Amino acid sequence: MIKEVLMMHIYQDMSFKEISELTGVSINTALGRIRYALMNLRKVIEKNQIILIIRY
Repeated sequence: MIKEVLMMHIYQDMSFKEISELTGVSINTALGRIRYALMNLRKVIEKNQIILIIRY
C-alpha cells in the first residue's frame, strides 16, 4: 500500500485528502505512508548511488 500511495501522490498528483478517501485511511495515515515511502526511497537511492535527472 505504501508504494501505491506514493504513486498516487507523485504521478497522479492526488492530494492527501483524495488519497485518504480512496484508500479509506485518515489524512494523517496517508501523509505518514508517503513520508515513510520517501524516506525509504532516499535510502535506496543513496545506497545504490543512483543519480536522478529531472527534466521539465
